[in-house]
Amino acid sequence: SLIAKHSQGGLRDAESLLDQVSLLPPPITKLNIINLIGAVPEEELIILAQSLLEKDPNSILNICNNLINKGKEPIAILQGIASILRDLVVTKVTNDSTFLCNISKENSENLKDLANSTNLDHILSLQAKLKGSENHIRNSNQPNLWLEIHLLGMLADEDSKENNQRKISFVKPKTT
Repeated sequence: SLIAKHSQGGLRDAESLLDQVSLLPPPITKLNIINLIGAVPEEELIILAQSLLEKDPNSILNICNNLINKGKEPIAILQGIASILRDLVVTKVTNDSTFLCNISKENSENLKDLANSTNLDHILSLQAKLKGSENHIRNSNQPNLWLEIHLLGMLADEDSKENNQRKISFVKPKTT
């Protein structure tokens, strides 16, 4: 199922990955395939999503650092968290999200628990803040830095942004 998800319906991509998997020494594990395709383990993405929902910048930075040190690409981390947030929304709004979510059956309960611990508006707010970040990270000379900036930027409250904008708009230049 990991290969099918990663191939996104591309038969040749799936065949190519299966050929690569066949060259791995037995036993072939889920972790082997995750490492082969460069994906980020769902368990770590769920913890990252929880850190975003709990507004824990220290945890976010530590998770990003650990994933990058393990060789995960910033774009894969971003795509993974976007997928987890999408699955959180689906889990939150449907009675049975089994066939609608991308998450594995092994991690669906953890995702369900996380969905039950927050509200839909908070998840949707985080998703909205991801808009445009993928292109920005792809085109950056410092993708690690921009991944952290985007994820930490997701912690900002809309109310505080509005208040800051109001403060800025009321600042009058000094006259001499």
